[in-house]
Amino acid sequence: MIKVKFPSNFGKYYTKHVRYIFNVLKLSGMCDIQMAPPSFVNQAVFFVEIDGKRVCFDMTDFDEIPNVNCTILKRTCMEQINNLYPMGPFVVFDHSRPANLAELINFDATDIVKKQKYYYNQRAIGNAQQRRGKMYRTLKNAKQQSISQIQYWKASVGAEYVPMLPGANLFVFDRSVAEVMYLGGNVMHPKIDVLFPYGKKLVAGEHYIEIAHDCSDVLEKMESGIDTGPAAQEFMQCVRPDNLVKWWMEVI
Repeated sequence: MIKVKFPSNFGKYYTKHVRYIFNVLKLSGMCDIQMAPPSFVNQAVFFVEIDGKRVCFDMTDFDEIPNVNCTILKRTCMEQINNLYPMGPFVVFDHSRPANLAELINFDATDIVKKQKYYYNQRAIGNAQQRRGKMYRTLKNAKQQSISQIQYWKASVGAEYVPMLPGANLFVFDRSVAEVMYLGGNVMHPKIDVLFPYGKKLVAGEHYIEIAHDCSDVLEKMESGIDTGPAAQEFMQCVRPDNLVKWWMEVI
């Protein structure tokens, strides 16, 4: 078993961002986890001791690199250099319990029939308010809804196309995008440059349908007939906790 010392409660991001890493480690079935005093750079950049080695997890949406002398596993890794490696996808809006992540990992979408042309339901808030607001206007009959996580997954997989736009900035890879891809949804998204485990990248036209950041071509590209869902689903097996932990162990 991998020996892990995980930081105890700190900061407003502990419940969601930090606990996601805890849940991955726990659900992998590979780790013996003990709680330890918190050690962090900021509320979304923190340290975990894994098999006696200090590892920095950077869960921020931005591309700044922490100045630390240990392996960094970064959510928004754009280039694998020196001690910096891609963390892998960050998924599930509510990560406070391992069961919430397990719901996604074990979700069976095989019998869901595609009954509508597209499904769009992203929060138009913060830095994404303007561009996501434009997507709603472009799609006309789309509207933001407050629904459960499972309802969201079913609606996404039950559509021929799932247009999506980044959140905090133009390069961040959002949680919901990874979830829909993992379930085999046919995602439409601006060019994705974030790295994934083993330095892999999602390929436009193979794993997703590339659209403009201003969504000006989204309706036109819905006529392509392309279904990238199966390839995306295969790529996103890296979401599974055992696969993530195996990758982390290789680089630390």
